[in-house]
Order: sequence, then C-alpha cells, then structure tokens
Amino acid sequence: MLTLVFKDILVQKNRLWLIVFYGVFMHIALYSLGDIGAYGGAAVGITYIFVLGACALDDKNRSEILLNSLPISRHSLVTAKYLTSLWFLALGLVVSTLAGTVAHFAGLDRGLVNLGTLAVIVFTGLLFISLYYPIYFLFGYLKARYYNTLLFIAALFVPALSATKVSGVGLPAWLGYFLEWFNRSQEAMALGFLGAGLLFVIISLLISIKFYQEREFA
Repeated sequence: MLTLVFKDILVQKNRLWLIVFYGVFMHIALYSLGDIGAYGGAAVGITYIFVLGACALDDKNRSEILLNSLPISRHSLVTAKYLTSLWFLALGLVVSTLAGTVAHFAGLDRGLVNLGTLAVIVFTGLLFISLYYPIYFLFGYLKARYYNTLLFIAALFVPALSATKVSGVGLPAWLGYFLEWFNRSQEAMALGFLGAGLLFVIISLLISIKFYQEREFA
C-alpha cells in the first residue's frame, strides 16, 4: 500500500515548485479574508492541486486498468489514495504556515497561525477529501471534473466562513453557552474539529470502497 502512496507522490515530483508558489500566492490573493482565510486557502489549495493531479495522471495513463489487473485489492487502492491525500494536506499545512510566518516577520499584516486556525484548516481539508473521493471512485476523474471545480471554490471560502462567530440569538441557552466556551477554548476547538474531520474521512473511505468495488472498467 505504501508503494501506491509513493507512486502518487513521485509522479508529481516535477510540480513540486507549485507548492511554494501556491503557498505564497494564496496568502496574497486571499489577504482580505484574514489569517484563517489565507492560511486555509493555501493549505487546502495545495491539497486540491496534488490530489486532483494524481487522479488526473491516473486517468491520462489509464493506470486504474493496469492496477486492477494486478493482485492488489481495491480496498488497498482506495485506502492508498486517502493516505496520499493526508500527506498532501500535511504538506500544505507546513508550506502555508511557513509562508504566513515569513510574511509576519517581514512586517506584513499577517498573524502567526494558532491552534484554533490549524483546527479549522485541518477540518476543511479533511472535509474536502471526504467529499471528493466518493464521487471520484463512483464516476471516475473526467465525469467528476465539474463537481471538483465547485468543491474547490467552496473549499477556498469554508475556512473564512468557519472563523465567523456564531451568534447566540435564537439559540437555546445551553447551546449558546456551549458555543461560547467552544470558541474560547482552542484545545476543545481543535479536538472537536479534528474528531469531526476524521469521522467524515472514515465514513467517506467506507463509501468509496463500496463504490469502487462495484465499479466496472472497460
């Protein structure tokens, strides 16, 4: 399975320069969305580019047909894609954090990343992965490309929207108190977002495995 992960990483080695470019570019392009929008846009954007890049190359080279002719279970093929996407998300987080940190110490109006910001970014990245792969494994890369574009546009703005304070107006008192405590405790926020994100990924993985096992290749 690790061989499949390395395959998806190595086939894109000539595009690694995009990581640095995109990390810097998104901090500039999404400057008006604040820290969480810029950090999140860069990290999720890098994840998007390389996840779809790996899938596009598989489609172009018809790698799926070859891999399915080998003694490799479809369960392993699907799981490897998810593991690869987690690697790309981690890479995006590192590059985005470094770009924002350099901007901060260079005197630009950019705050340092904190635990709460990282939690929202990780959740957004995991949510993107969870929503993308079931459609990909059900229909294939080409048939899912329009869905992918809409998903990416949404993913760019979810971090910024997630950072917006939830108003307690019209909410039950207990829920208002809980949200207030949740917003004040970065540790609770991080655990909550990470737990929810991992739950989505696990559910998505199970759905993707089911779709892919039933899929036929011409």
